Amino acid sequence: ATAAVTATGAAAATSNAHGGLGGGVGTGTGLTGGAATSGANVSSTGSSSSADAYAQGGAGGLVQGGSGGAGGSGGASSATAVAASIGANSASASANGAGGSGGVAYYAGNIGGNGVSGTASASATSGSGTVQVYGTIAGGAGGSGYYGARGGNGAAANASNIVSGSTTGNLNLSQYANGGGGGSAYGNGTPAVGTAGAGGNAASTLSINDTAASSINASASAKGGASGFSDSGNYGAAGSANALTNVTTTNSAYVVGTASAV
Repeated sequence: ATAAVTATGAAAATSNAHGGLGGGVGTGTGLTGGAATSGANVSSTGSSSSADAYAQGGAGGLVQGGSGGAGGSGGASSATAVAASIGANSASASANGAGGSGGVAYYAGNIGGNGVSGTASASATSGSGTVQVYGTIAGGAGGSGYYGARGGNGAAANASNIVSGSTTGNLNLSQYANGGGGGSAYGNGTPAVGTAGAGGNAASTLSINDTAASSINASASAKGGASGFSDSGNYGAAGSANALTNVTTTNSAYVVGTASAV
């Protein structure tokens, strides 16, 4: 999905894309979820601009029986948002790329599919107006296992300088990385014991070198994926989280930098 707007007045566009569900199988490996690509590009020559893009990868297909099989992997996703204004007019951009979750698995000997990470990129520019940019990368969850099947692993999320912007005014940049949760494992009253999947790791690194903005507010956040639950076997490990924000300016700007990892 693509949305593009060029205007002399206030301009805004939103683009959403969703990948389809992967096909299921009786035995073997489910099919991969459908990919999703979303782009929003907005430009205004006389007022504010706003671009929002969201992409969600499709879930993997299930495996219903047999042994040694797996749910399908989640589908990939990509979201890109670009906004541009001139003069003192504001500009904002937001991009969110969420990877698809793994497919479900039934019965001992099978395993839920693994999640897949999304990708995202967001940027906005203005002459002297306020610029706000948000970027999020999310890993898909692992597929659940039932009747003794194991849960799949959540996908890692790595956001590295996925947001950018320029202005001589206020510059606000925020990026997020969220690891996918581990797939749960349920015995459903059977003797089989399934192990839950691990949560995906998350890393968010934001490095800025700016020479123009009068103030800069930059933040990087990371959240590790939750461990998978099991009602009969072992829980999966939770994902780790690391975040770093580094701001360099030669413009005597007022600077606030934050980093959060949970």
